[in-house]
Amino acid sequence: MAGGEAVNAAPTDAAHSASADEELRAALTVAGWPASLADDLSKRPKVLPNAKALVDAVLFSSHVDEIFVLPNGVQLLGHDDVLPAHFTRALQGASSVRDFLGAIDEETLSSLRGRVYCYASDTLAGDERELKTHDGTSLDSLLDKRRALPLVHPEGNIYLAELRRREKYRHPLDHRWVKTLLARDVKDFVGRDRGNAMPYWDRYDEGIFVGARFGGSPMHVDQARAPYTPCCPAALLPCCPAALHPCRCTCCTPACSMHIGELVQRG
Repeated sequence: MAGGEAVNAAPTDAAHSASADEELRAALTVAGWPASLADDLSKRPKVLPNAKALVDAVLFSSHVDEIFVLPNGVQLLGHDDVLPAHFTRALQGASSVRDFLGAIDEETLSSLRGRVYCYASDTLAGDERELKTHDGTSLDSLLDKRRALPLVHPEGNIYLAELRRREKYRHPLDHRWVKTLLARDVKDFVGRDRGNAMPYWDRYDEGIFVGARFGGSPMHVDQARAPYTPCCPAALLPCCPAALHPCRCTCCTPACSMHIGELVQRG
């Protein structure tokens, strides 16, 4: 039976691979990138077999010039219900990003910030324009931007990026200051102690992105800018039981590297 199942599964796997390859080539065409990139094995992501492999990759692997993919990761990590209920309701039946944005109530939108990118009607590629102002007035909340959208960009596609709360709050799982909209994320799956041992794990400004087919942010490396600047080298000693912190001035305490993420959040 096992041998028969393997034989039967092979065509399905091959068909899935072929379909994924076609999607990749189509995406490259839309983006205006060379189709030859689809054949460059050095640029292919590493597909992980299970959630444990993802945890190992996150904690112990080099992420330089590497992309890790966990198929069905949302389900494997138990993240089916991490989005706010009003987002889930808005996504149901929405055929476009405009539909999604229009389905969220004004009170919720007024409590959110996010970037709105505008594109031509027939594409999500090419020049993009971010909606920031209208008639010289800065658009702060997502509600401000939705109201301005019909006047500034009545037609054409849009893409939403970095959706988060306007005001910080204490996350119920680790009680740190955050603006994320997610009830939990990979940090919680990895484990609080291991997550906090990392130099910095951002969910203070963690954002949600909403796009369409072939519409999304390219893979990139984020930069974390900390307003915290130690006044002496001792402030960056490694965090361990034996570590001593000779500098006790108010600008450097607490100063071990494990606290840098918290200091960034406090800033």
